Amino acid sequence: MTEAWRWGLGRHIEDLSSPVKIHTIHLITAIKGLSLLPSLAGRCSVAIYQLRLLPPGCSLWKKLTLYFILIVDPIINAATLMQLYAQCGPSISALWNPAVAARAHCENAHIETKLGYFQSGAYISL
Repeated sequence: MTEAWRWGLGRHIEDLSSPVKIHTIHLITAIKGLSLLPSLAGRCSVAIYQLRLLPPGCSLWKKLTLYFILIVDPIINAATLMQLYAQCGPSISALWNPAVAARAHCENAHIETKLGYFQSGAYISL
């Protein structure tokens, strides 16, 4: 984050020069993958903690629900990461470089937004 701040994170994008914009967006794109780890670790650690607190005669459905979270949550996070970094195919630099983005074929940005909403809110109903 210190490196991203040094390159303009926190300032208005209009105030940044073109090379600084590209470098800042590049750093933000690199950090996005790491930003999923705390939420994943938090949900999985709570599920493991709850499994340890369940009494021996507990309902099988309660245990299966927690195991489901432990299995499916990393899969959803991995799918989110794969979609994030593969949305422009082999030209990953199109995510931060407008010159490359003009030639690259990228997926619609709404797909990433909807997948992000699903990824972050998938277990609210559980």
